[in-house]
Amino acid sequence: MQIQRLLPKEAAHLDPNQLDFICHQMGTGNGEAAVCAVMENLAELIYSTEIAWENGNWQGLRASCLQIRAMSEQVGMTTLATVALDVVGLCAGDDGNALAATVSRLQRVGERSLLAVWDAQDGMI
Repeated sequence: MQIQRLLPKEAAHLDPNQLDFICHQMGTGNGEAAVCAVMENLAELIYSTEIAWENGNWQGLRASCLQIRAMSEQVGMTTLATVALDVVGLCAGDDGNALAATVSRLQRVGERSLLAVWDAQDGMI
């Protein structure tokens, strides 16, 4: 029997209109600063989900994911918001395999979403 290692790749869905809206509402400089602050917070929260998962801290995992969802919606990271909400739902259940897979997906989508926003910001400057 051969064992295959799966390397899932998933595109991050980003609503560029949300970034444009933020920059239009706040002005380009202030908007970019606000988006950068949200991205830094998201990066820290995504890391905290990994730590919470490794420590079996489901309440901390759930709390981080609720914050990720709220912040990612602010900057148009639609896929990340959806996956974070999926993790929240699985924290209440007893399906460890599904929770593990979805936390892993959150990590992948989070990284790709942050990169997508950086790329989108480069196009706005």
